[in-house]
Amino acid sequence: MLPRFEYIRAKNLDEAIRILSTEVNGVKVLAGGTDIFVEMKQGQSRPRLLVDIKSIPELSQLSIGTNGELILGAAVKLAELEYWAAGQKDWSGLSITARNIGSEQVRNRGTVVGNVCRASPAADMVPMLIAMDAQVEIVGSEEPKLLPVEDFLVGPGQTVLKTGELIKSLKIPKPPSNTGTAFLKLGKRRAMNVSIVSAAAKITINNANRVKSASVVLGAVAPTPIRILEAETILSNEGLTKQSLEKISNLASARARPLTDFRSTQDYRLKIVKILTRRVLKQAWKRATQTSGI
Repeated sequence: MLPRFEYIRAKNLDEAIRILSTEVNGVKVLAGGTDIFVEMKQGQSRPRLLVDIKSIPELSQLSIGTNGELILGAAVKLAELEYWAAGQKDWSGLSITARNIGSEQVRNRGTVVGNVCRASPAADMVPMLIAMDAQVEIVGSEEPKLLPVEDFLVGPGQTVLKTGELIKSLKIPKPPSNTGTAFLKLGKRRAMNVSIVSAAAKITINNANRVKSASVVLGAVAPTPIRILEAETILSNEGLTKQSLEKISNLASARARPLTDFRSTQDYRLKIVKILTRRVLKQAWKRATQTSGI
């Protein structure tokens, strides 16, 4: 049974910000509700007031901006991104990632921004968003600001959002030509599972089949996702070889800080980090070369 709470459906963004700014104690934003209602039933969260933002038109928009960037309003559902991006080669990695989250029912309710804001170490959308250089657009009492997703998250369940602030949208730059993305995760079962380890990668190649840029991001192995910054240098200098993959997977394992819990041991997670890092880079490379004009 849910605890008692008050409910307000905000009519517009200004009203939502005003409520969040004045009702500072025990206030939560409601978009999909797939996490907050579970936490309330389990007694993990007892908000006094839920501010529903689903009826604010601009927050439900999925659009392409003037610079070709993908803009996802705070109320855009995971299923909407999954199905839209499946037919867009530039954004297919986002579709693959969204499809790996929960059940179809969860994806039809849960939002992309909600997956980010929950700040779970195992949040599946986050590694791919970081790999694709996504930014959150934060609005509130101050001037709107853009912040990289990796800087938005500061710890388990913790973000940089201040009182009176909320995310208006996610903005994801259009990938350059000849770019491939990939996402992989391992859980205890094949469906509706929480990640034991996850990995996302993006690789862009030039006309000579050499790496122009790359990113590798790990999830579920530290308080916040880990970006393996050295991977780009290694791949640019050496290309995708058995030796470079071994170097990068060893770096990934060295950077990871997994815990032992009921889902897995630390040692097992470290082994899986190496395997997923190699596999996700191979998949991203394959997609980059397939989409190129070489």
